[in-house]
Amino acid sequence: MIKLYDRSTIDQLPWPNTPDGQYAKDYLFPLIKEGTHKFIDNVQTNLQALTIDDLVLPITINDAEYENSYVCSPYCQYVSYAIDELYLLKNTTLQCSVKAILLGLGRLLKCVQINRVVIVNNWLLSTNLYPRIKPQQIRAITDFLTKRFPNHLIMWRSLNHFLHSSIIETMKSTGYRDIAENGLYVQSDRRTSDKKT
Repeated sequence: MIKLYDRSTIDQLPWPNTPDGQYAKDYLFPLIKEGTHKFIDNVQTNLQALTIDDLVLPITINDAEYENSYVCSPYCQYVSYAIDELYLLKNTTLQCSVKAILLGLGRLLKCVQINRVVIVNNWLLSTNLYPRIKPQQIRAITDFLTKRFPNHLIMWRSLNHFLHSSIIETMKSTGYRDIAENGLYVQSDRRTSDKKT
């Protein structure tokens, strides 16, 4: 069974008695109860907690909010943030040309309401880590959210073919499409075993 908890119902969420469950409670409860803007100046979103089985996943719900952080705004990810980074080109003529293209793209994206989006597992970070999630859970979440938010795009950020190939395959078979995002750097957690004692 899937449930959503918002500001008025978050007190009723039975947080899992696990380290991940406690972390989720410590991190998400104040953000949901008090609102994200109280803690993060440039994030305007409706943050809720979605539960399925023993998982608690944050979801963000947006409608427009074009002056927003890219963590919950596709418009900012592909237009505003890109414009802010144009200085890296170090070529004024190229910067002006690309900026004109991006502004045109921005008008088009506003027309198609690109920011009308529900982002699953959105911890409001540049890269979201993923729990062990089963294919049937992904399908159930997708079905639930498309019925609950029929006019919103359902999106999952921070997926990488190297780390999340099985999740991506499940999503493709569920009807999701790949969209390029910022780069993701992966570091091995192997410890060197040649330390002297």
